[in-house]
Order: sequence, then structure tokens, then C-alpha cells
Amino acid sequence: LLGADGYRGFDNVNYSGGSAVRTTTYGSNVSDLWNVFKDTDEEEKIDYHNDGFVRWSGVFGQLEYSNDDLSVFVQGAMSNQGFQREEFFNQTPGNQKTDWKNISGGNIKGGANYNINAKSNVYVNAGTYSKQPNFDAVYINYGNNLNPDLKNEKVVGLEAGYGYRSSNFNFNVNIYKTSWKDRFLRDGVRVDGVNGNANYYGIEQVHTGIEFDGVYEISPFVKVEGMLTLGNYEYGGDVTADVFDSSNTFLGSSVIYLDGVKVGDAAQTTSRINLIVTPSDLFKFNISMFNASDLYADFNVEDFTSPEDEAMMLPSYDLFDFGASYKLDIAGETVYLRANINNIFDNYYFAESATNYEAGPGDNTYLGVNTRNKVFPGWGRTWNVGFTYRF
Repeated sequence: LLGADGYRGFDNVNYSGGSAVRTTTYGSNVSDLWNVFKDTDEEEKIDYHNDGFVRWSGVFGQLEYSNDDLSVFVQGAMSNQGFQREEFFNQTPGNQKTDWKNISGGNIKGGANYNINAKSNVYVNAGTYSKQPNFDAVYINYGNNLNPDLKNEKVVGLEAGYGYRSSNFNFNVNIYKTSWKDRFLRDGVRVDGVNGNANYYGIEQVHTGIEFDGVYEISPFVKVEGMLTLGNYEYGGDVTADVFDSSNTFLGSSVIYLDGVKVGDAAQTTSRINLIVTPSDLFKFNISMFNASDLYADFNVEDFTSPEDEAMMLPSYDLFDFGASYKLDIAGETVYLRANINNIFDNYYFAESATNYEAGPGDNTYLGVNTRNKVFPGWGRTWNVGFTYRF
């Protein structure tokens, strides 16, 4: 609207001027324009105008048991959220506020650890979480329309692991699976040239993987640390939505194709190895290598409107870091000096991408990535120096 003489609005049924062109002039007082605490009652309302009210109550409890070899816990919580909506555009005074819609939720989780002997232990954890939907999922289509298909989001997590400890070697392995489903998404779409709103239900992510980490003391002066994560994060299943126009008239259906699509914005395979050398009680240094692979672009799931759509994979990368520390004794006090060089070889890499344009024939690319994308390079070579004084 900036620069226009006015606008014609059809959304507010309580506006006495009908569909006449409306104009509003604002001053240039910057402090007033950017004041987030000012009263907005007299400000111009465009396209929609409503208030949302949410109230919450809950209880929580936990039980634990442990002895020398076994520890067990169970934790649970229950909550109630109430939702109410007040509509100022599509409803006339006296009929603008809905009744409260109360939705229950909660979680329960438990776990156990068993020490097989002085060196080995096994553990298992499991939990489920029923999360109330967000406000936009309760009242849909920008009105006081209560969603007839309300569902709580459901998260189920399972993990199990093994640990080993000895005088010079420690090792852990962990396997996990997490499912997060029945998420809600609203998006504006066009059906046969008519604008409408699609309400998608049942969006699911499934994360599975295995993790390793360990420390091996080669000698009193040399130690090696390492970790490895192997993950598989995918969306589970395509999602179909009914589409309605602003009058809540059914227009048709819309599909987003997500089955098997990789989840973006987190490297699904990572590894790190760190060599620590301690020549004396006063001096030590370390050099490490980190690798990130199977990193996919971040994207809007509502853009996946074709079965051929897929997440763009970014190039894997390696980072080498170096650090050294020295301990000084000054007048009976201890001073620790530390210096670090990160990304020693100044490798250029993409840490993430906010867009998802695949490279096709004839497209301009850099490091194999379509240059239309909005990518975020990682830090180049950096360094820092610090000291700690203890007294």
C-alpha cells in the first residue's frame, strides 16, 4: 500500500462505507511508527482483524527408582488448553466471540539403565507426547470456523544404547527413532483460477539414526576423541487438503508430495575426530577434523506440488581446527592462556540454504549449487585468544 492513494476493502462487514476507497495518512515520526507498545486500537486494520485468547492448566509428576545396578524413571504430564477467537471483520457486534474450545494433551515417558558390570551398561528410553494444535489449526479460514477435524500433534520417541568404560577407552552407541505427525499447515492456493485456503492435516516427519562417540587414551600424553552420527530424516506420506474460498465454499483439493522427501536444514551424517596431545602439565594442543554430509536445503513443504519435487542436497564439507593452551603460575596464582584457529585451511562451504532450486541443464552453478539459491556460507578461517585467571 505504500505510495498508493488508497485501497478498496471488502473484508470488514462492519465498515459503514461499503467498498468505498479508503485512505489513511500516517506521520513520519519514526519513534511512533516503531513503538511496539503503543495502542493499536485506532490503527488501520487491513484484510483481517481478530483477537485470540488461550488459557492453559496442567499437572506434572515423576517417579524414580535406583539401586547399585538398576535405575528406572517414569514421568507424565497432562494439560488443558482453551481457545477462544474474537472476529471483528466477518461477524457483527454481539456475535463476534466464540465459545471456549478446550483441548486436552499430555505426555508420558520412561526409561531404564542397567549396569551389566563395572564397565558396561545398557539403557532404553521411550515416550509419547500429545501436543495441542496451534491456534490457526483450531479456528480455520480466517474466521470463527471451528475446525471439524481437530487433531493433536503426536510425537513418539524411542532410543536404546550401550556404554563401555575402561581405564583408557570409553565408548557409547545409541540408536533412535522419532516420529512427529498430524502437524497442521495452512496455505493460500488457487483452484481453477480462484483463490482459496488449503488446510493440510497429517504432515509427518520421521527421524531415525545411530550415534557413536568414544575416547581412547593412547598414552598419558596422547588422547583421541571421536564421534559419528548416521541419520535418516524424512517426511512420511503425501498430504491432501480441502480448499475453501473466503466465503467457506469448497473449491477442490490440493496435494503436497512429501513421501520420502528429506528433511532440510540439518546435516544427517556428521563425524569428528580430535587428537589431543599433552607434552607437559603446563602445555597441551589439539587438532580436529569435522565432516558434515547429507545436508539438505531448507524449504517450504507447501511448495512441493509435484511428485517430482525433491530436497536439494548441499555439498558436504570438512573443517579442520587447531587449539593450544598453556598454564602459567604467577605469584602463586594460576593463569590459563588459550588460542584457537577455526577452519585452518579457510575452506569455503555452504552451511545452509533458504531456497530449494535444483540445478538443471544450462543453469549457472557454484560448487554444484544453482546460483538462484539463497545460501549462507559458513565462516572462513577465524581465530580467538583468551585467558582465565583463577584466584
